[in-house]
Amino acid sequence: MVGGEGGVARACPFIDHLALQLLRQIAQTWGISFFAMTRMIPETIHSSVQSTAEKRLFEVIRDAPNTDRWVCLHSLGLAHHDTKRRAEIDFVLPPKSTSSSSPITASSSSK
Repeated sequence: MVGGEGGVARACPFIDHLALQLLRQIAQTWGISFFAMTRMIPETIHSSVQSTAEKRLFEVIRDAPNTDRWVCLHSLGLAHHDTKRRAEIDFVLPPKSTSSSSPITASSSSK
């Protein structure tokens, strides 16, 4: 593996975001693993997300080097919230061991 997608972008500044997406799709189709990146569920951020910070954090988590064994749940809907009808957790990074550990969460918001 070659240092992660971020390393590719820094080493080759002419590779833009769309080119990286295409490379990612080709690698996934052919089962090639040259991008060490987080497995995002869902794989892409929904077009309705308006927060620039949330979009950027999605990219940072997804493209972080040496995170090929990470799984990140994005925009996870909450079944119950004390004061809101509908709420979500923007990012959940579950721990490796689910024995008694609590997941790491970031940002809870309502829709």
